[in-house]
Amino acid sequence: MAKNPEKKTETRYVAAQLIKSLKKLGGKASIPEIYEEVKRLYKADRRDLPASFEAVVRRTLQIYCPQSKQFRGEGLFQKTARGFWKEL
Repeated sequence: MAKNPEKKTETRYVAAQLIKSLKKLGGKASIPEIYEEVKRLYKADRRDLPASFEAVVRRTLQIYCPQSKQFRGEGLFQKTARGFWKEL
């Protein structure tokens, strides 16, 4: 089964927006704060939010979190407590 390059590109875009958001929010933030900041960045880039935006954000945090079962090899984020994340 071939991987979907559009999905990979979207995941990378979301990861980049998460990094920007966490930097702006002081390096760590609650998930609702992260959602709002990432939404703002999407709007600034004139991009439509994915249909399941919040799930996409959570999945992307998990993909780039070494603590997560969904981790895929590049550690960018760390869950610090339930609903709180920081940039590595």
